[in-house]
Amino acid sequence: MSFTISNDGFNLSDLRSIWQAPVQIDVDDHMLQGVIRSRQIIEKVAASDDTVYGVNTGFGLLANVKIAKEELDTLQRNLVISHATGVGKPIDTDTTRLIMALKAMSLSQGVSGIHPNTLQLLLDMINHEIYPIILEKGSVGASGDLSPLAHLSAVMIGKFHG
Repeated sequence: MSFTISNDGFNLSDLRSIWQAPVQIDVDDHMLQGVIRSRQIIEKVAASDDTVYGVNTGFGLLANVKIAKEELDTLQRNLVISHATGVGKPIDTDTTRLIMALKAMSLSQGVSGIHPNTLQLLLDMINHEIYPIILEKGSVGASGDLSPLAHLSAVMIGKFHG
């Protein structure tokens, strides 16, 4: 079964189908253009001398500490690894696929600043049935999914956690 992420997102029937069996997912051009525009804003901020929380600062108590441009990649990589703290049994493959599809839909909204290549990697993983090990228990933050998404992202940056 194939799905294209558009402004309409996924309906309940789509989500059930994604959960029940492997699928192919892509993003329509309109959504992709929004992702590209959002990324351009982040790249402009990162190249400037402006200080923007979550882009070029520390986090939490270090929110006022500006990170040097040459350390931004390390900052982001360390953030992912530091949150990959899940424990317990792995989530089943079907639920993992659904988590990945929902994250792809969310990132396709064009408001996260994600690089289009990162979104494409996530879609390629879904489309080739490459499912990371996401553990069933972990810390959560305001978004409610820090640990599970860190395990997903760790695989995407070449740091296997599971």
